[in-house]
Amino acid sequence: MRETSPYPLTTQCACMDDEGRIWMVSNMVNGLFCLDPDTGKTEYVTSFEREPLFCGSLYTKAFWYKGKVICIPCLAKNIAFYDTVTGEIRYLPIRSEEYLVYFNAVSFAEEKVLLFPVIYSSFAYILDLERESYDAIPFTYGENSHQAEGRIVQGEALCGEKAYFVIRDTNRFFSFDIKTHILDFFQGADHHPFVTMASDGRYLYPFSADGRSYDIYDGGTYITTRQLLPEKEAGKAAVPYEQLKYIACSCVEGAIVNMPMRNVELQFFADGCMKNCVLDWKQIRMADAKIQAFAVCFQRRGKLILLPYHSSTVVEVDLGDASVRYLDISICSSVLNGLFKKLWEQPEHNIQLKEESCSLQRYLDALEDMPSPRTEQDVLQTNGSRIYNILNGQEG
Repeated sequence: MRETSPYPLTTQCACMDDEGRIWMVSNMVNGLFCLDPDTGKTEYVTSFEREPLFCGSLYTKAFWYKGKVICIPCLAKNIAFYDTVTGEIRYLPIRSEEYLVYFNAVSFAEEKVLLFPVIYSSFAYILDLERESYDAIPFTYGENSHQAEGRIVQGEALCGEKAYFVIRDTNRFFSFDIKTHILDFFQGADHHPFVTMASDGRYLYPFSADGRSYDIYDGGTYITTRQLLPEKEAGKAAVPYEQLKYIACSCVEGAIVNMPMRNVELQFFADGCMKNCVLDWKQIRMADAKIQAFAVCFQRRGKLILLPYHSSTVVEVDLGDASVRYLDISICSSVLNGLFKKLWEQPEHNIQLKEESCSLQRYLDALEDMPSPRTEQDVLQTNGSRIYNILNGQEG
């Protein structure tokens, strides 16, 4: 394993192998990494040679199958099959409709994955992980086309032989029969809009767009609402992203996990009861209050593992006593240097590097999270007094 350095390793594409190691594609660079959750060490594995070296969100979903890491594209042009034994990568080009390269990915058999379009389309795909091929499935929204067109469809929930999705920011959801390819539409019991949906294989859990609750459905039948936070008057409408307290719910081996925004406790429903876990957000590096901190969640040896999306810290929560461990993970500087060298040697790619903007407030928040004192006074000027005081553990 390589030593890590202060370049945060973030992801929204990851899977866990049979030994409990986590394979993830970076959101920062074109790179596949392997994380050992026991030690927190990360190892750079490879890059996807058919894709740009520096591009966020190349892949957004991953599956582990018989020693292979299968990556589902967002901005990438190909499905990638990485063989962890031979080190070979095989690519499967997938049809796109100019902008359509982003899919909900629903695993419905050991070797089968339904790829259902997030953005309005008339094609879905059945991906066979064994044969490393897919079949295109034409379908139609029918008389409900006007409700889905121009909106995002999300869900990745499976019950029986049907996959379920919500039409984001509406109170509508629908099922897609994997055998017959027929869609059935349902109206939510309340008027509050949905943002996504999860399932434990028995019940459906559409998540409200205000981030404060989720409903429980048995198929198309409403059962109850599970409240995460007190309902407010504006709860009937979608709220701005930056005001969300919970971003989504995920089902992880039967445990329903509510993914928190900054300064909100983690909540998960397991073994028939809801449990709360207070996170020390000062230990979760670079987690802005208006940005989603976590995107992927796994269950491993009785613990939940939340992977960083817009942060640099892995959070591990014990399902029994709700104790928490924090692991900062990062990209080795030699790996980044090697990728920059590759980029420099391939100018024909015509790639422009852009530095992500960072507000002064976010920078100051990050400084406050660092140990103090961190510098010595040299020349103190009036306009820099606040930064100087924060650096030395004093109030700004």
